[in-house]
Amino acid sequence: MEGSEKGETTILIVDDDIFTGELTTVYLKKDYQVTFASKPAQALDLALVKAFSIILMDVNLGTGVRGETLVARIRQSGANTQTPIVAVTGFSGAEEKDEFLKAGFTHFLPKPFYKATLLALINTILHEKQDATTT
Repeated sequence: MEGSEKGETTILIVDDDIFTGELTTVYLKKDYQVTFASKPAQALDLALVKAFSIILMDVNLGTGVRGETLVARIRQSGANTQTPIVAVTGFSGAEEKDEFLKAGFTHFLPKPFYKATLLALINTILHEKQDATTT
């Protein structure tokens, strides 16, 4: 399984907020291989050619392109059609969460988040992937 060892786990962070993207990178870079994209086009280019273990995607990308649209394009073709994609957003209501999951996100992380919450979610996703490959 890709990413069975933390050093092999690759995470793409997609967020138009440079501070949030860089802070998330700092949280993760000790244990994971992290790539940060602040522009939707850059994220899509990366996601179509490089397989990632997990994608953390902001929903409101601030450029007229929403995370849901980007997820749909990633799910259509390329190297990440089955990759877990986390909706990282300030929209934290139950209805919004359901809409994000229907749009192709596999997990949900409300902003603001604590480092421990992020790391716990990453760990959960990696265990889910491992369980899926062993069953």
